[in-house]
Amino acid sequence: MVAKHQGRSGRPWARIKEQWKRTSWVCYLCGNQIPEGVPRNHPLEYTVDHIDARVRGGPPTMENTAPAHRRCNSRKGTKQLHELQLLKTSRVW
Repeated sequence: MVAKHQGRSGRPWARIKEQWKRTSWVCYLCGNQIPEGVPRNHPLEYTVDHIDARVRGGPPTMENTAPAHRRCNSRKGTKQLHELQLLKTSRVW
């Protein structure tokens, strides 16, 4: 049975996201600043990515998460970091 507040809509996930927002506003995938105040579902929106995807057995912990743009997070999908190719960009956002 799944706990009542488990998953991305639960309190533990909200705590992880808030802790990252207090400490870093730089996308770990592309290295660019994440702008504040962009609307929901905007490509540059602040998201928290699981470094080792949950689908692949990655734990839902602070050590397995990092801040990312929504666009970068979506491009990464469930891939591991060593499987990525073209996420680094020279474009200034």
